[in-house]
Amino acid sequence: MHFHPRPVRMIRFSSQSLVSSPAILTLINTRVVRPRVIEGHPASCAAPDVPTSEHVDSDALAGLVKNVSEGWCWHMADKQTLALFVPSSQLSASTPTLSRDHFVELLEFCEEKLKVKRVVACFNKSDIDPRQGVPRALKCIGFTLLPPDHFPASIDKNSIFAMVYDI
Repeated sequence: MHFHPRPVRMIRFSSQSLVSSPAILTLINTRVVRPRVIEGHPASCAAPDVPTSEHVDSDALAGLVKNVSEGWCWHMADKQTLALFVPSSQLSASTPTLSRDHFVELLEFCEEKLKVKRVVACFNKSDIDPRQGVPRALKCIGFTLLPPDHFPASIDKNSIFAMVYDI
């Protein structure tokens, strides 16, 4: 039996809900032979399709991320880093769909169950104003700017603005 790697699929954020996209459901369970840097268009805010860690309870994690906000998606950027991708439609301060309590629950799950060292929140660089909305709220709970030279290899530093929470 031969193992044939599948091509890397990318998910692009838009103003439409990502939950209705079947690609979100396949993102969680897809395996790739080896992680690699995926270059997206500067305005694409593409979430790379990389392997998830063997120890990740994908269903539980997907449920926790969905509880925070229906439009968010995630992937394990490396063994120590969970990456959360926030769609452009949820960047404004008036977005009522985010749950603070569920976000804290997600961070606790990352620390206690996943044993990751950091959580990275990723945003489309062309749509972000770090002084407003979700980025501002994340800053208030301990997230800091992640310099591009510290990005996990699977995240495109040319099109993504990232904030990190060190656990």
